[in-house]
Amino acid sequence: MSSLTDYKNAQIEKLKGIQNWTTWRQQIETKLLFHDLWDVAGATDIFRLDRPLFKNKDGEEKEPAAWSSKEKSEMKAWHTKNARAAALITDLCEPEVRVHITDISDCRERLKKLKTLYQPSGRSVRSVLSRQLFGMRMKENGDLEKHFNDMRTKYREYLEAGGSLGEGEEARRWRSRWIISTDNSAHDSSTETNPSRQRNLRRK
Repeated sequence: MSSLTDYKNAQIEKLKGIQNWTTWRQQIETKLLFHDLWDVAGATDIFRLDRPLFKNKDGEEKEPAAWSSKEKSEMKAWHTKNARAAALITDLCEPEVRVHITDISDCRERLKKLKTLYQPSGRSVRSVLSRQLFGMRMKENGDLEKHFNDMRTKYREYLEAGGSLGEGEEARRWRSRWIISTDNSAHDSSTETNPSRQRNLRRK
C-alpha cells in the first residue's frame, strides 16, 4: 500500500477542545484534502465549492421542481460531498465536542463553530494555555525529544492565543522551566549511561 494511501487512512487524535485545537485543525485540513473534501469544507480561494444556486432568466432562484437534470445532479454531488465532510469532521471529535455541532448540517459551518469554541484567543484561553505550558513535566524515563517537541507545540499554541513571554515574569518562568528540564534530563541521561556515576550515586 502506498504512503499516500497510508496517510489518507491514518487515524488522528480526536478534537478534545482548546488543548489540541491547533494540531487538530492542521490535521483535519490535510485529511479533508486527501479525501477531496476541502473545497466544500474550508477552502476560501478559487477551489471553494459552495452550495449550488440556480437562477432563472429573470435572476430569481429556481424552485427545486424547476431544476434541470444537470442541476439536480450538481446539487446531489454537492450534498454528497458535504455529508461526507460533515461526517468526517464529527467522527474526529470527542463526544463532549461533538454535541456542539451535530445539529449543524453544513460542514463548513461545523468547522466555523469549532473554531469559535476552541480557537485560542482571549485572556482566559491564554491563561489556560499558560498554566498548561508552565506546568509541563517530563515523566520519569520519558523521551526527551518528545518532551521538548510537546513543549514547543504548546508554546506555539500560547503565542497563537496572543501570549507573549517578553521580558517579564512569564519570560523568566519559561527560561527557568526550560533550563531545569534540560538539566534534569541531561543529568538522568548521564547517570543511565555512566556506570561509574551510578556506583558513586549508590555509595552516597
